[in-house]
Amino acid sequence: MASRGQKIAAACALACGLTAGFEGLRTRPYVDPGNHRTLTVCFGDTEVEMRSYTPEECQMLLETRQQRDYAPGVLKCVPALADKREAFAASVDASYNAGVSAFCRSPMAQRFNRSDWVGGCNAFRTWHTMPGTSVHNGLVRRRNAEAVLCLKSTNGNREG
Repeated sequence: MASRGQKIAAACALACGLTAGFEGLRTRPYVDPGNHRTLTVCFGDTEVEMRSYTPEECQMLLETRQQRDYAPGVLKCVPALADKREAFAASVDASYNAGVSAFCRSPMAQRFNRSDWVGGCNAFRTWHTMPGTSVHNGLVRRRNAEAVLCLKSTNGNREG
């Protein structure tokens, strides 16, 4: 049986690919387009020294941050995700994008905690706006990709 650490590593290996694809790699610091007062670097990281990084350093930062800061927080609010690798990976990506506390309040987390796996996976598709904000097509694509990945944990069920 896989340990908690092994489950986190496996889910983050999947999540990192999704996150990297949607965040994009920028090796030099830039102003976050979503928050014009925040500097970011690599794959949207705001919690590291703002300097130039190599692509390999950026990849390592992403892997480390997801395993250390995001996956444990996701498991704290939805412990059963440890046994649903793809749903766990999709949830780590969403928490990297929106924050762990936002994920823990999300409709996905609520449904997962009721063992409604298909409903939780499909909830990613509608979790892309905040009150008073507009819909961003990139975020819609990201949430759809998270839903597709998540649904792989539901034994072939695609709709809920």
